[in-house]
Amino acid sequence: MSQARTIAHREACSLMHKGAYLDAQKLFSSTLEIHGSHVNVVADLCYTNFLIGDFAAFRLSVERLEMEFKLARAQLSPKTRIQALVNLSRFYEELGRVSESVESIDLAMELLGPGNPLDFSVRAQKLRFLATFGGEDELSPFYRDCLHASSVKPQHLVECFHALCLAEARHFGLQVAWPRFLERTKNSDLKAADIRLALLDLLEIAIEKNDSTSRIAMLEFLSSQQEIGEADAFEGEVLLMARLPQIAAQEQDFFRWTRSVSPMCHLRLLALESLREGGNNAGARTRLLIQLELFDPQTRQFLTRKWKGAIHLEHAIEPVANRDNQCVPFHTPVKLRAAQ
Repeated sequence: MSQARTIAHREACSLMHKGAYLDAQKLFSSTLEIHGSHVNVVADLCYTNFLIGDFAAFRLSVERLEMEFKLARAQLSPKTRIQALVNLSRFYEELGRVSESVESIDLAMELLGPGNPLDFSVRAQKLRFLATFGGEDELSPFYRDCLHASSVKPQHLVECFHALCLAEARHFGLQVAWPRFLERTKNSDLKAADIRLALLDLLEIAIEKNDSTSRIAMLEFLSSQQEIGEADAFEGEVLLMARLPQIAAQEQDFFRWTRSVSPMCHLRLLALESLREGGNNAGARTRLLIQLELFDPQTRQFLTRKWKGAIHLEHAIEPVANRDNQCVPFHTPVKLRAAQ
């Protein structure tokens, strides 16, 4: 059964790497049903559901991965255990479960031994997390390690590429990060998907900072690339904001975001709309504040630190619940007294 599962898993992975996500999803699911569960197969099913944009299935598959990891943890090899924790950290982040994301990557770090081949994968994820959610007092050693790793082995450069771009953009500024990004993209080991991921995250920062010079330079770079690949739903929304900076989001846009992107990407879009010039700042800010209340206290602390500029208000928002219609209307004034 184990050998048959391995063969089927490889076939599904091959389909996923070719971009045949629906076929891969079906094969991952049938592999688990026929040959039994395994954390690596479930993790790849999670990833495929995410790539398809089926976030209901993504959430359920992450819950399955949690359960499988909990049941099989003692029997897993150290390598598989670390890989599962890194995957859980990434998936938790996309679901907005930020406190669990950092807990998972810290557990993975504790399992690392000297010379572990997964060392850079774990450190790059930790650096990316710190650069994304703030942690200047912890960032330096991970930045140094990833910076040095980029010249050692090609696979290490790819692991660290995205994390380094984010760290430099957040802590040195886009004026430093952008030329370094352009230099790194000359490396033939980087795939189009690697470059697009980092580029769109830098573009997100440019929009957030209202840095029109960097924004235009990034759009020009993007238009010059022949094989950058197709943007996903979140990246498409970021590109729309970048290309049409004076067009504010409307009600239908806010609604579309709730269905088309992951919970964390939904928050990111609301924060961008709250911060960018020409955006529907008040509408996005109200929605962002309400969304933040859905998360645990530690996650809210991470997110409010990240987006303190987006959620700062002179008056607190206290939305009134409409009990008859079982909803919280968004068109109400900013300062309200909560209904009893």
